[in-house]
Amino acid sequence: SDPKVATDTTAPAKPVVNTDLTGKAGTKPSVEVTAEPGSTVALYDKDGNKIGEGTAASNGKVTITPTVAIPVGNVTAKATDAAGNTSDASDPKVATDTTAPAKPVVNTDLTGKAGTKPSVEVTAEPGSTVALYDKDGNKIGEGTAASNGKVTITPTVAIPVGNVTAKATDPSGNTSDASDPKVATDTTAPAKPVVNTDLTGKAGTKPSVEVSAEPGSTVALYDKDGNKIGEATAGADGKATITPTVDIPVGNVTAKATDPSGNTSDASDPKVATDTTAPAKPVVATDLTGKAGTKPSVEVTAEPGSTVALYDKDGNKIGEGTAASNGKVTITPTVAIPEGNV
Repeated sequence: SDPKVATDTTAPAKPVVNTDLTGKAGTKPSVEVTAEPGSTVALYDKDGNKIGEGTAASNGKVTITPTVAIPVGNVTAKATDAAGNTSDASDPKVATDTTAPAKPVVNTDLTGKAGTKPSVEVTAEPGSTVALYDKDGNKIGEGTAASNGKVTITPTVAIPVGNVTAKATDPSGNTSDASDPKVATDTTAPAKPVVNTDLTGKAGTKPSVEVSAEPGSTVALYDKDGNKIGEATAGADGKATITPTVDIPVGNVTAKATDPSGNTSDASDPKVATDTTAPAKPVVATDLTGKAGTKPSVEVTAEPGSTVALYDKDGNKIGEGTAASNGKVTITPTVAIPEGNV
C-alpha cells in the first residue's frame, strides 16, 4: 500500500513579547520573545511592518534586534513553524517615547527686530512642534519642524524687547528645555513728535504744552537755545502734557521723544512762543521841577529788559535806554528838556 505522510497543520501558540518597551520608541532595543522552539519569530510595528526576525531556541527564547528604530505604538510577534503554520499575533507591548527633544536653536538674529514680526528660523527635532516665547514666557508663535529640522515661525504679535526662546514638543508630548535666548533689541528711534499747543502770546509764562509722540516714550521740551524746559511720558494714546519748569522764552519751542531703549527722535517742527503783552506803564521817578532847559539824568522804572523812551510835551523822543533786571534805567536827554510834561 502507499505510505501515509504525517503533516503538521497546527500553528504555534501565540508568542509572548517579554521586553518592556516603555521609553524605547525611536531606538533599536534587544527584544526577547518566548515562542515555540524552532519557530521563526517575526516582530511587527503598529502598522504591521516586519521590523526584525529570529529563531526560537530549544528553550523557546529568541532575542531580536530591530532593523529600524521602533516607532511609537504597539509591537507584536508571530511565530511560524517549519511546516509554514503561523501563530496568532502576540499580545502587544507598547513602545513609548519618554525622551524630550534636544533643546532647539534659534538661528535668526533679532537685533533691531523688537516691535516687529520677523520670520524666525529655528532648528529642532524633526516632526516636533516648536513654540516661540517672549521674555515673559508668553507664546508668540508656533510651527512644526520639517524632516531637515528647520521651521520658520512668524510671530503672532510684535516681539517685545528682551530674550526670545523656543521649545520643541515631540508627538508623544515630551517637551525640550528652552533654547538659548536670542535678544530682540529696539534700534529704531521714535518718529519726531508734534507740538500741538499754540504758543502765540505764551512767552514769559508756563503754559501746559500738549505733544503727540510714540506711546511710552519720554518727551522733552526745549527752548530756542536747546535748554530742556520740561518733560513727561506719552500715554497709550500718544499724548504727553508738559508743564514747563521755567517761563518759556520768546522763540522756537521743540520736543524730542526717547523710547525705553534709549533711541531719541529728531526734534519736532517748532512752535513759536511769542510775547503779545505790552509792558506795564513806566514810572518817571525823577522830579523835574526847575529842570527845563537842562539835560538832567532821568530815572525811570519799567519792565526789565524793555527799551524805555523819554518824550517831551510835543511827543518828541528826547532820550532812550534799557531797563536793567531791577527795572531801573537812567536816561540822559539828548537835548535840553523843554518846559512841560515829560
